Amino acid sequence: MKVSLGPCKGKEVNGEAIGQDLLSNMGWPFAELVAYASQDSVVRPGDVLGSGTCGSGCLAELWGRNGAKTPPPLKTGDSVGMTVDGIGSIFNTVGERRQAVTRVPARNRPGTKDRSSRKVRETVTNH
Repeated sequence: MKVSLGPCKGKEVNGEAIGQDLLSNMGWPFAELVAYASQDSVVRPGDVLGSGTCGSGCLAELWGRNGAKTPPPLKTGDSVGMTVDGIGSIFNTVGERRQAVTRVPARNRPGTKDRSSRKVRETVTNH
């Protein structure tokens, strides 16, 4: 490993390599990816966040280039893994889809306009 390049990371689905790149090429740090994803979703330990910043990109980027959904969309039972040289690997199985959870809107900050008259409903879908 060369200094300043960062260890290699690779993604795979059901044992098939999907992408590979250097961590130093990531567009956003892990902390910012988790913060962004958790704005409207519940993020739990073991959840897989697809950043689309690895080598060939995320599944949607691959589909755009291939002109077809190859590799296919993730489905219940698929194994998703990521390996970072020198750190380790993580593998998870795609679970069954859960029902959306409706969250209670946040309270108003002191000194801001009261928006309680507006009916606000947020729906969070965890896949």
